Amino acid sequence: MYTPEIGYNLSVKHWSFLIFITILLFLLPVLLVSQDLDWDALRGSEEFRFGVQAYNSGLFDNALLSFERALSYSPLEALYKEWLGRTYHRLGYDATALSLWREVLSSGEGSALLQQRVDVISARNSLERERSAMERFVLGEVLQGRQADYTLFARPLGLEPWPDGSYFLTSFVNNEVYHFNLNGGLLHTLQGGVLGFSRPYDVMRYSSRRIYVSEFGADRIAYCRPDGSQIVRFGRSGGGAGELSGPQFLARDQEGYIYVTEAGNRRVSKFSSEGDFILSFGRRGNGFNGFRTPSGIVVHDGKVFVSDTRQGRVFCFDLSGNFLYEAGADVLIQPEGISVFSARELLIADGERLMIFQPVSRSFELLADFEGDNRRIVDAVRDVNGNLLVSDFNRSELGVLSELSTMYSGIFVEIERIDATGFPDIYLDVSVRDRLGDPIVGLRESNFILSEGHGMPGSPALLAQGDALEGIQAALVLEKSAYTRGREDELAAAVEDILEALPEGSSVRLYTAGELPVKEVPPGGAGSDYIAAAQRTSYDGVSFAFAETMRMAALELAPLRGRKLIISLGSGRAPLRRDESSAPSTPVLANLLSTNGIRFAYVQLERQLSFGNDEGRDIYSFLANESGGGLYPLYRPAGIAPVISEYGERPTGRYYLKLISNMDPDYGKQYLPVEVEVAYYNRTGRDELGYYAPPPYN
Repeated sequence: MYTPEIGYNLSVKHWSFLIFITILLFLLPVLLVSQDLDWDALRGSEEFRFGVQAYNSGLFDNALLSFERALSYSPLEALYKEWLGRTYHRLGYDATALSLWREVLSSGEGSALLQQRVDVISARNSLERERSAMERFVLGEVLQGRQADYTLFARPLGLEPWPDGSYFLTSFVNNEVYHFNLNGGLLHTLQGGVLGFSRPYDVMRYSSRRIYVSEFGADRIAYCRPDGSQIVRFGRSGGGAGELSGPQFLARDQEGYIYVTEAGNRRVSKFSSEGDFILSFGRRGNGFNGFRTPSGIVVHDGKVFVSDTRQGRVFCFDLSGNFLYEAGADVLIQPEGISVFSARELLIADGERLMIFQPVSRSFELLADFEGDNRRIVDAVRDVNGNLLVSDFNRSELGVLSELSTMYSGIFVEIERIDATGFPDIYLDVSVRDRLGDPIVGLRESNFILSEGHGMPGSPALLAQGDALEGIQAALVLEKSAYTRGREDELAAAVEDILEALPEGSSVRLYTAGELPVKEVPPGGAGSDYIAAAQRTSYDGVSFAFAETMRMAALELAPLRGRKLIISLGSGRAPLRRDESSAPSTPVLANLLSTNGIRFAYVQLERQLSFGNDEGRDIYSFLANESGGGLYPLYRPAGIAPVISEYGERPTGRYYLKLISNMDPDYGKQYLPVEVEVAYYNRTGRDELGYYAPPPYN
């Protein structure tokens, strides 16, 4: 009898049995529960995760398929419908998106945030983009020049808005010019160099690198960089040619000439941008009785408009100073600053009132009245976000007026994508627009509040504004039809001009629209590649695949950051391919462009716009109007380069934020919601989107 051997055998059997029992106990719950698992819900959840990841990667067609599959497994899941609606919205199908969102709301599972989105997009689709002058403006914010323990500014006069949402203001008493951000925070104080400013009256933007300041006390004009450096002056006291006496408001024309009103000489003087005297006007003659106290001045639609405070009138001249007409008798009281309000209207600061002047009809309408508050509104301008900035000389205040309708409807915030590849660092692309879809620019980090999982809010880091990113994300769409056959060299020359005109940091891809849409050159291609693609012989079909090519280009640009622009070059005569009337339609294409911040510019291979068919003209015009673009002849006198450069300064209303997440990603299986709220002045807006963190092994 060998006890050790018997003991060994019993030990092996014992442990084998224990292992079997352990495995059985571990698997038994799974085997029992597996009979009750909702496999459709699991498949739907997995497809939803794929859809969210595709959406946040800018792959909207893929996201669409995944969300459709997710709903096929779980048809009543409200979150899936919301995301499907978002995807249709980004693809331009707003009607479908609204239908899906309304289904969610009617089921009782929609939020107030979803209702707001439905209201804004529905209203936007039914509104004209052109703002009406008769919108009611109300005073929303006031920046006090005299604070409790110090004076920030005193006796403010001239105002100048900046494309980034900031603005400049002159202080007549302090002898300084101030640069404020959108929230009224002081960015810079300009003191006028060694000599200093002497009673600065007006400030005017000439370019992104130069401003002008009229010095009432020194009878001169200064120009410098926006930060006050590299200051240059011209003018001296007197009444002769090129001399000044009491210079007040400034203006410039499209050729770059500078105009200034002179209270002492009762005239307007015109100078080159460097200060060379050109001419002066304002004396009695040719039906004009002469100025008494010329004040505000603006150049609009090729004409010079000057307000005269004592006469209570606005006078109109051509660019050479020839008198054309006067308006405002028995209407205006004390007109001073005058500025452009819209394409057809001027804004006049008139004592305690703001007046709208329509040059075509020569009529006036009251916009705002501060009667009884002992105010003297000297200047009023419209900033890039549509607000009115007014300087009150008597009360040493700067007021901000907003449209009443926008204060109630708030602002429209959309989280366009969330990049969680570097979790816990997450990056958000956020669009901020007004009720008409126009971008709101100049927001600061303090204007944003982020929260995760409906928890406590936190402050994000504002990495960049879309307007601050260099260059343009551009796509060239070339018509290749029977109408461009034989004009390939013209197309190539136009492409070369556009490539040279695009600002530094731009990225370009090129498509041809012939019988089928073709992507010819990806971004980063050599210059010769673009030229070669343009020179390839056009196919001999009469119509061409315009809409399909546009969609292809737009979908590539949609998820990119910065300014985005599609430039279509063509004959203006080729009809669209017949089967394109079904997909995508022109309204869908327009929504695709505007929703994703893509502007459309059509360049015709002619000296002046002349379309061979109404359909093409109407479609190009509609896309340009809806996206904030335009139509241009290639052989315009100034060339196409200035047009392209101008697009490089257009506002985007896009912001790029960073947040360090505190959420538990559950190994990439947990849906993590993020909410962004934006507040500025008395207006707010918010949006919510979600993401899945990458698995830890990624």
